[in-house]
Amino acid sequence: MKNLVFALIFCLTTVPVTSHEFRIMIVDENGTLLPCVHAMCQRTEQYLLSNEEGVLIISDEDFLDEDILIFESIFYEKCSFDVKTLTTLLKVTLQSKSFSMGAVIVRPSESADKMIKEMSASFAKRYVRNYAAKVLHLRSVECNGRYREFNGLQGLFASLNFTQSPPSIYFLDKNRINMIPLTVMRSDPFIAGGDEVLEINSVSLTGNTDIKRGSKDALTVEFQNLTNLTISDAKRALELYTPLNPKQHNNFTYSLDSVYFSGEDKIYVIRFKTRSSSYPQKTKVYGQGYIYYNQNRKIPEKIVIENHQDQYAIFPRRNMLTLLPSATQHLLEVNYGIEEGFIYTKSISLKVNWVDPRVNENFYIIKVQSRRNPIKHKLKEYEYYEFSDPVTLNHDQIEMIKTNMSSFETTNSIHYGGYVAPFDRKKWENTTLPGIDLSRLILELSTPERSFWQQAHTNGMDCGYFTLRSEDPDGATAILQKYHLKASEILYPILYHKNYE
Repeated sequence: MKNLVFALIFCLTTVPVTSHEFRIMIVDENGTLLPCVHAMCQRTEQYLLSNEEGVLIISDEDFLDEDILIFESIFYEKCSFDVKTLTTLLKVTLQSKSFSMGAVIVRPSESADKMIKEMSASFAKRYVRNYAAKVLHLRSVECNGRYREFNGLQGLFASLNFTQSPPSIYFLDKNRINMIPLTVMRSDPFIAGGDEVLEINSVSLTGNTDIKRGSKDALTVEFQNLTNLTISDAKRALELYTPLNPKQHNNFTYSLDSVYFSGEDKIYVIRFKTRSSSYPQKTKVYGQGYIYYNQNRKIPEKIVIENHQDQYAIFPRRNMLTLLPSATQHLLEVNYGIEEGFIYTKSISLKVNWVDPRVNENFYIIKVQSRRNPIKHKLKEYEYYEFSDPVTLNHDQIEMIKTNMSSFETTNSIHYGGYVAPFDRKKWENTTLPGIDLSRLILELSTPERSFWQQAHTNGMDCGYFTLRSEDPDGATAILQKYHLKASEILYPILYHKNYE
């Protein structure tokens, strides 16, 4: 009886614990609200993003009072606050990064505007229309601080029919990446929370479900674990819908942030930002970034953009009228070079961290998640392309490339499966892998049953993961297993006038 009375008293006097959300405005030194600025928790490495209104929402369910949130951006000075302090503030002011201008005279903003016009005209005129190159492609997946997958490819790449006139839908772009392998290094694709291997590379919602597409519930069901494509479409969005395209000039504002020398070349770092009135009707990219303009050579050496929203690559059929809360914190960088007077792409990198958008639906993502529950598992995805030894293509070489890449380009069952070629350990051990912690990767992807190197050896010519859903898996397998032969025995000698070794 005493126990029953005690229980009743406890229930009546105990107040249920509820979570509280705190809303903090994130502004720059001019008082302008800053959407899509990120902070990271030092203890958990969890990311937060300010929403489309420039408000950071913090829940006391997610953090301890003593947790430190670090604001770090390519645009603003690094600063940090403990959560207890943040929740008492109404506003946080971030200072724009100050750059050392050296002895160079600072030019007014109209000079940045003129340089951008000069740069985009040169880019449009001099980017090579048809070329091939050697390619290194890397992709990694991390969950809960551990590598869960690695894909590496060395092969040949072709860029055909370059244009800055956007297609109606991104997958109709004639300049999409064409790639064919010479050697690959693939780990097993492990699930987010353990060492169990993913049996299939994607799951989509069917019509027999009440789960809404594009919702947080959908993230717990759907995933798409493809070896490539996302980053090339994101790169094309920059060439079509940012100041790299002369037709987009008036849709952005410009300011000169710094000047430095690279050898004898003077590099101007120009900051650009989408005009709110231009998005999304006139440009499909909203965000701010930097263009590194080499005025001596008249080329953009680099364009980098952070936490932008891109309606071209990820939402070709959604009519978004404004910014959305974002579930991805990301950084996209493209580097360009010059060869025999023509501009070509030297490298592309995309880093993506998944974050809680603080809404249940209608949020933005830069790419489709490669694992279920990306927010819960702190999914981090990285993709990198490096291009070298570019070769301008004549008519016969173009036709040869089309002939030997046609099935790879158009057959859906194998379009995502270019990762089938022998594993050559010696070549990979002599190759630098930018952005990859190789020692940690080997340790975290090895299991007692199969080391990383054993996985790479077995997976090189294994087509099962790519052809499992094909209507003709045997036929798709036969095609995939011959692609590296086309690359090594036909295309490589034609392009480089020597045998592939």
